[in-house]
Amino acid sequence: VVLGETGKNFGAGMSGGIAYIYDPNKTFKANFNNDMADIEAVTDEDFDTIRRMVRDHFRLTGSEKAHEMLNSWQLDILGPKPHFLKVMPRDYKAALEKKKQMQVLELQK
Repeated sequence: VVLGETGKNFGAGMSGGIAYIYDPNKTFKANFNNDMADIEAVTDEDFDTIRRMVRDHFRLTGSEKAHEMLNSWQLDILGPKPHFLKVMPRDYKAALEKKKQMQVLELQK
């Protein structure tokens, strides 16, 4: 989870993991390199992960920004949630989908 600004070329060479970007100023897309990753919609499951990570960040650092986010989390469009983007590497997404297919096949046996 990135709560601050990103530099230019974010996502270049990104082949694994998922990045969640807090982008209230709508500047991230200008810095994003989409050669290997895509920006996707954030799901409810992603929001659970993001909230947990922001909560852990606050607990470990005392971050005022994280504290403000957590206090306004339930405000929907007025809170931080609409400002998050999900960066998903294409190779990682394909690997996750293949793993999921394999699990389904195992369950069908």
